[in-house]
Amino acid sequence: MWLNISGQGPTVDAAVREHVERRLGFALSQFGDRIGRVTVHLTDANEPWGGEDKRCRVVVEVLGHARVVVEDTDRDLNVAIDRAADRVGQAVFLAKWFVCCRTGSIGRPTESGRPSAASSTEPGCTPTSQIRNP
Repeated sequence: MWLNISGQGPTVDAAVREHVERRLGFALSQFGDRIGRVTVHLTDANEPWGGEDKRCRVVVEVLGHARVVVEDTDRDLNVAIDRAADRVGQAVFLAKWFVCCRTGSIGRPTESGRPSAASSTEPGCTPTSQIRNP
């Protein structure tokens, strides 16, 4: 996972960077090498009006699949980071599940652009042939 943290407005110091790295590392560790680039952008949501809201936007590139974008706003920057990290972990899981159910497998795409058949045996992935509609 390659992590890029940038900020506009709120100070992005070593403590904030460490907090972001720890929270996203925990939220995304279960996906291993399927996570490519992760970009975190921290901004002051109401900067022109003098408000106190801080925004945390997280963009995760899931290798071979779509990009997941999560944004959260709170008065406390750490709370916004915590909630965005929790939500991005859930969103990546759901993106993985959606691809699994739609294609019958999940994994890195082969040269044909489809996920490899060998990866369809991963836990939590049910081939579409075994999914029954009620």
